[in-house]
Amino acid sequence: MFIQVRRDSDNRIEKLDVSKCASIEVVKESISKIFHVPVDKQRLFFGGKQLENEYNLLDYRVNLNDMIILMVREDVSNKSLPETKSIETKDDAAIDYSLVTPNDVQYYKVGDRVQYYVSSSDTWFEGTIKGINIPEENFQLIDQSSFTSNASFEVTELESQKVFELSSGDITPYSKLQIPFGFLKVNDEIMVNYNLKNPECRGIWYLAVIASVSVDSLKVTLKTLVNKKFVEVNDCIINGKMAKFFFALDRYEYPEQSDLEKVLENYQDYKCSRCKNNPSKKCRQCGCVVCGGKQDDSKTILCDECDDSYHLYCLDPPLEAVPEDDWYCQQCRRDTNEIVKAGEKLKFSKKRQQMKSVTNETTRDWGKGMACVGRTKVCSIVRSNHFGVVPGVEVGTCWKYRIQVSEAGIHRPHVAGIHGRHDEGAYSIVLSGGYEDDIDSGDTFIYTGSGGRDLTGNKRTAQQSSDQELTRNNLALARNCAAPINAVNGAVAKNWKKGKPVRVVRNFKVNKHSKYGPAEGNRYDGIYKVVKYYPVKGKSGFTVWRYELKRDDPTPAPWTKEGKQFIEDHGLNQVICPEGYEENQKPEKTSRKRALSDISETTNKKPKIVPYKLENSLKNLIESDKNNEKLWKTLMTFVSEGKQKFLSEIQAAFECICCQEVVNLPVSTPCNHIFCKDCLNRSFKAEIYSCPTCRHDLTSTFKMVVNSKLQEVLNGLLPGYAEGR
Repeated sequence: MFIQVRRDSDNRIEKLDVSKCASIEVVKESISKIFHVPVDKQRLFFGGKQLENEYNLLDYRVNLNDMIILMVREDVSNKSLPETKSIETKDDAAIDYSLVTPNDVQYYKVGDRVQYYVSSSDTWFEGTIKGINIPEENFQLIDQSSFTSNASFEVTELESQKVFELSSGDITPYSKLQIPFGFLKVNDEIMVNYNLKNPECRGIWYLAVIASVSVDSLKVTLKTLVNKKFVEVNDCIINGKMAKFFFALDRYEYPEQSDLEKVLENYQDYKCSRCKNNPSKKCRQCGCVVCGGKQDDSKTILCDECDDSYHLYCLDPPLEAVPEDDWYCQQCRRDTNEIVKAGEKLKFSKKRQQMKSVTNETTRDWGKGMACVGRTKVCSIVRSNHFGVVPGVEVGTCWKYRIQVSEAGIHRPHVAGIHGRHDEGAYSIVLSGGYEDDIDSGDTFIYTGSGGRDLTGNKRTAQQSSDQELTRNNLALARNCAAPINAVNGAVAKNWKKGKPVRVVRNFKVNKHSKYGPAEGNRYDGIYKVVKYYPVKGKSGFTVWRYELKRDDPTPAPWTKEGKQFIEDHGLNQVICPEGYEENQKPEKTSRKRALSDISETTNKKPKIVPYKLENSLKNLIESDKNNEKLWKTLMTFVSEGKQKFLSEIQAAFECICCQEVVNLPVSTPCNHIFCKDCLNRSFKAEIYSCPTCRHDLTSTFKMVVNSKLQEVLNGLLPGYAEGR
């Protein structure tokens, strides 16, 4: 299979052709040849886990075309480490406190709420002043309710109630209402940061009155407390670049709201779209997600991932206090069992622990085959037990690997030749030449049932070693015959066309005893039906069950002249390969130069595409769907590009964002988005009344009206897609 490797330093991406069972050591050796990075310098990551040498790609669930991140360890042994600077020196350079004189007084009092800086974590926190320590030489200047820039004070943290002793340079007044420069007015009282000696640098905080406002500067009068009196410092010019240091005075200290604060309250960017910031109205969008209440701010916790708020007592189980570490809600919390730190052992599930590859009972490697890489997508147009054609897949479509046939929904099993249920019937079969008793005549063929072979030891195939029985898949295929089940002698259908349809895929390996197989890959040959089934002694000497199937499909067979023309008209003459397959194939070296005529034929010849012809009944239904009139105009432009392209665009346009499938019982919202009715019902039961796509408020009284016209169109274009939903 193919995987992608991206180097983190330069985002270079390369593809590797490796086995799914390849060890991490082998992968690193392959990477070293491409990126020229030594194995001991590589660190590989996938899905949040570091890949360790004692495991393989299967253990980490690395599938086809998955991306592995390569990080290269830097060699620091020969490099001199740069000189480290303390955090305090960095801040001291930005805030020049040496230019502040003792008379530049900053006013605080015990109980004030402040923001303080902790150098060890390089973070600002919120707290309250518990005590003020004033130097003895400054007692004659100020009283106990204020201090100079030389003083220190004790701050209590709001959450943990820890006490810190800090200097005045590590605190700032608490204010969460920043004033835009354009809203400043003359005579307004504000809180500013100003340096008397060097206005271009940051200083300390002052209470100021605006004297005049110009386009790019501000003239203020500072008010500072000296010798128990307010001293005014006039004509202080503040540049407009310092606009981020303009704050309104804290509300709990000044309960009367000024005109400026009333304007700024309406100016705030954030407003809840549901409750309009109404404090008396419960709202799960801006309040507690569980109860909707907005009370008890001290007992409210925010998720560090989605920022949703929860009351501590509303959690299940409730919390007694806010945790010191990061906290995540139930939706964002990740299972600790899925997190693997560097050097830790992988934690396998119970089923994975019993596999032979984990218990070291086998060293078998499946090679670089594609059958075991796992599906990268699942067909959701029809269910897995669907009989008949799969919408959008034309007869003659050819895939490189069986895994792609499974992804298209034509034949779901990766290896088994029969897909069916013993109580329902067989949905599809694959002709791959695995049984010597098969006889292929094109429109009719004799198919041999499964079983009677010893496949122990993880074998894919073996010689016939026992009699086959009419059970399981053999019984499923027999139920497709329009005749009663006879487990002894078999049966013959009186009217074989009344039997259940079987999708037939021919593999290129069938060519060893047939001329009707594809030259490469796996080709879908249409619908067949079982004419009869019967037991017979095979060439191996053991009893096998044989089935005679006859073609019953309106599309011409791919090996006929008409079928070849159909394949060419619909652009199906190229084998469909997995994403990135062509990029990994090395061009074959030819022994002779290509003729000019060969080049012109291959470069100028383009496959013809037959436009898809819609039935008149479907056209009328599409025209009657007025709710999606603009969308249908866009989709109808793809009719000229063929049926397959047209149906793929319809699936993408009418995909429900909730279930990721084509909408069933479609309901249109006022914001012009379409969802399944069942998906919206589940959302409303969870008390989520917003559009899943754009979060438009639908309200709890929204009436879900099914668009019956659209439902009929989808049933006509994609028959069977809504079965069992």
